Amino acid sequence: MSGNAIQMYDCETKQLTRIAEPQAGYLDTPFFTPDGQSIIFTENEAVNGAFGGPVGISRYDLEQNRLQTLVSEKEVPAVTCPLEGPKPGACLDVDVKNLTKSFPQIVHQVSTAGNEVVALLGMPVPAPGDIYLARNYDVSLISVLPEPKTILSFRKRNFEDDEQNGEDYSAFQAGSDGSVLIFLKYWKRYSLATGNAMADLGPRNAKLKSAYSPNLKYYLCAEPEGEPDHFVLYRTSDGKLVDSLPKMAWVYEATWSADSREFATIGVPMAGVSPMHHIEQITVYSIQ
Repeated sequence: MSGNAIQMYDCETKQLTRIAEPQAGYLDTPFFTPDGQSIIFTENEAVNGAFGGPVGISRYDLEQNRLQTLVSEKEVPAVTCPLEGPKPGACLDVDVKNLTKSFPQIVHQVSTAGNEVVALLGMPVPAPGDIYLARNYDVSLISVLPEPKTILSFRKRNFEDDEQNGEDYSAFQAGSDGSVLIFLKYWKRYSLATGNAMADLGPRNAKLKSAYSPNLKYYLCAEPEGEPDHFVLYRTSDGKLVDSLPKMAWVYEATWSADSREFATIGVPMAGVSPMHHIEQITVYSIQ
């Protein structure tokens, strides 16, 4: 919500402490760093017409009680269509008066990766005819803590083309072994230290909606594709199905514990649906 705040709740004293308020736009996706000494969150603005999205990353240091900007908001000037004379094909169906003046950098994802905080950024590469979102972006995976550095870059990605090609540069998953997985027709592994591609963990997994355990030994998939109604647990080394979880009315997502010994699924149980409302359920499972 516009003008929101991030608050920290003390489970012992049951007291709330407000730690951050937006200067503009709104804040989102707060989480603790692995050492528990900082809170990371995104700075969000309108990025697609009135639709909001993350454009910067900030940190609240719990030891020093201070805010710090980790990734500043950036904008790239738009390339406008010519008002007179021949227009490029991309401009033919565009109302020139409604073109945006600039495009924001987009933070596709930010999360922990071992002892680091890692983010995937998209820097727009404007072209004539682009309205709110640019068609092309330079995509970079960067580390923002403990020190800023670029891990790897994918130059000038067109997300519409990537989707048609079965690729997705807008999300990553980090392993506890210092690697990161990015979906390039399948979940491909890279080294966080060098940015170089690493050997596949097993048979190539081409299921985009997969949630890997931090130790990368298992992954969960919401199946079937399109309208999934259950999760399936696979073993990474040989792609073998380990277990098919009970069916639900809808399933949303799955997440793993840091030690890879438990995972939780979120969905709507069959008995939790009525014409007026539905009940969402979190179920926790253990790996034996």
